[in-house]
Amino acid sequence: MKGGRLLQIANGVIFVLFVSWALLQYNDPDALLWAVAYGVGAMCCLLFFVGRLSPLFGALVATLSLVWALILYYFVISTDQPFTFVDDNVGEMLREAIGLTVVAAWAGVLARIASRKKRMLTS
Repeated sequence: MKGGRLLQIANGVIFVLFVSWALLQYNDPDALLWAVAYGVGAMCCLLFFVGRLSPLFGALVATLSLVWALILYYFVISTDQPFTFVDDNVGEMLREAIGLTVVAAWAGVLARIASRKKRMLTS
């Protein structure tokens, strides 16, 4: 399978994942905040798919998501409570941090690829 085709398939799968995560926030107390966070990740996927992802926008999404995730990781690590994936405050923060890390990583990958494509077109 060609590298570009594999990238498009992975991007489609992650797009569906982000949209699913955004929709699953309906019963969360801060649902809008998390729906927007995952929705922006899905928007990066969609913009990349149609060839319109700005490397700057992708890098901004990646950076903000990573900073937000690191803040949550700090709170998880600095608590006195053991952290698990169960429904407690620490577990919820850990799951949110992991989700933001996935958004940051994928937006960063897409931004880097979009930047390379843009450079190749201008060279």
